[in-house]
Amino acid sequence: MKLGKFKRALVAAWGIAALSACGGADDAGSADAGDTAMATEPMIEAPDYVGMPDWMPGNIYLPDDFTVTGSREIGTRNFLLDGTSAMSQEELLSTYRSQLEAAGYDVTPLDRMPPGEPTVQFKGNGLEAAGVAVSDTGDMREIRINFARDM
Repeated sequence: MKLGKFKRALVAAWGIAALSACGGADDAGSADAGDTAMATEPMIEAPDYVGMPDWMPGNIYLPDDFTVTGSREIGTRNFLLDGTSAMSQEELLSTYRSQLEAAGYDVTPLDRMPPGEPTVQFKGNGLEAAGVAVSDTGDMREIRINFARDM
């Protein structure tokens, strides 16, 4: 079975998230769902109902039209946030790259990213590894953001 580039990126992101969770106790229910405050000013706060973990940085960019389609905390160190936006894939990737760099994240340079992969990889500000994958699905773009916090 042949996987598309986006599916391969999601499988890779899932593998990274799963490996990062190894060795941690499963304490997914302990996060305070309404606590998204951080020491830094958030660019756009995710809606309270998403159930963001208490360790989640508050300065992660989300498009103005971002609609949450799912979220999942995996163990005590990993979190996935899924959503959609009408912004173009190119605009989303460019905006994520510039907004994350402006917020002080270490963003993997384009020349070190696999060619043609619609992703932005970053770390810092309490995150060991994180990534944004964007899939062009017609009228809307699907966005998956994965986070692994520092130990």
